[in-house]
Amino acid sequence: MVLKKEDFHIGMKFSQPVFFDDERNMFLAAKKPFLQYHFDCMDAWGIETLVTGGEIIPDDYEEEIVEIDSPEEIEELEEIEELVEELVEEVSETPDNFSMGVNLGISDNLQDEYAAIGSIIEAIFEKIQAKSYNGLVQEVATVATRIFALVNKHHTKLFSFILWGRNSFLYIPRRALNTALLTCIVAKKLEVTPDEVLRYIQGAILHDVGMLEFVSGLSEEQGRVSNEMFSKIKMHTFNAYILLRDKIGFEDEVAKIAFMHHERYDGNGYPQGLSHNQIPLGVSIVAVVDGFEALISERPYRTSVVASMAMKMVMA
Repeated sequence: MVLKKEDFHIGMKFSQPVFFDDERNMFLAAKKPFLQYHFDCMDAWGIETLVTGGEIIPDDYEEEIVEIDSPEEIEELEEIEELVEELVEEVSETPDNFSMGVNLGISDNLQDEYAAIGSIIEAIFEKIQAKSYNGLVQEVATVATRIFALVNKHHTKLFSFILWGRNSFLYIPRRALNTALLTCIVAKKLEVTPDEVLRYIQGAILHDVGMLEFVSGLSEEQGRVSNEMFSKIKMHTFNAYILLRDKIGFEDEVAKIAFMHHERYDGNGYPQGLSHNQIPLGVSIVAVVDGFEALISERPYRTSVVASMAMKMVMA
């Protein structure tokens, strides 16, 4: 079934997923309502038609079958969360009067390499803002390799460094690097293949590039945003996907991490309302560690959350 924009209305649902006109990439998950957000996406990117193999679900239809999570799906998500929780426990006794490089024995080499990688990520984001895309795929791949090597060399200290380090470079690059490091740590503990880990790292670095248009000069967001602004910000995942895949040329797996990282296991995320095994492993890892990293980082409207409490909030 080929559908034009005027064929949709808010709240409309379909028995099967709705796809872009390439019939390959999902636009709306099955049995999830069409929202104003989806109209905004179609307008923003000039999408004329969407396709689905399903039927329109009547507005008064009530789902009677309750989907049961398979033990394998539950185990996979719990394993990711337990790994992050174990890392939290390893540093839970760190003294409040911690002094960088003294209590943890963190070497200058780690601090220097972390700062160097952070500076490169800053430069990459500045190029993206300037729409200077030439060579970015290779640059990000190189940074991912350096992050992989940094985790191999300093894996016993990196988590503490992220929690307690005082890092001066800017908000979005800092979050990108911390999320990439945590993604690498968790993926390696899950025994993901090195090639896949490197793709997950690239996706973690780039997961929030769609936010660059909302942050002037890569500075921190000054306080909470309005409901209207939040509706616009929710488009950052879709914008990032189109940018990374179609304009810059990243692999679809990397771009989809940016597209899906706000999806949630229970189906209450966005943009597609995916759930369970619809969400790839790499996306699940980035989503968990991104939420954790956001909580342990300070914001203009709140201080950072203690690591153990942050993990409880992520797992809630």
